[in-house]
Amino acid sequence: MPHSFPRNLQDCCRQVNQLPVDWTRVEYPCKYDNIRMFGSYKFVKEPVDDWPKLIPRDDERSVFVKCLDVSQELEKSIEQTMLTGVN
Repeated sequence: MPHSFPRNLQDCCRQVNQLPVDWTRVEYPCKYDNIRMFGSYKFVKEPVDDWPKLIPRDDERSVFVKCLDVSQELEKSIEQTMLTGVN
């Protein structure tokens, strides 16, 4: 299920933090100060729905893999919340 997250990382963090997710179960909360250094990465400028088929630059690969994992887990959590109505 696609979500329209802002390209601006600070706005994106605000929107992510408003999602109906059990944030007590999230290991790393979305904080702008933690991700602002990645704002210039090429993959960050791509829609998150395109990430699974994206081939990241070599110098971005390790961060990309972690971000992809986080985005997929967040999507699963959102879907589960929508199915069960529990957050």
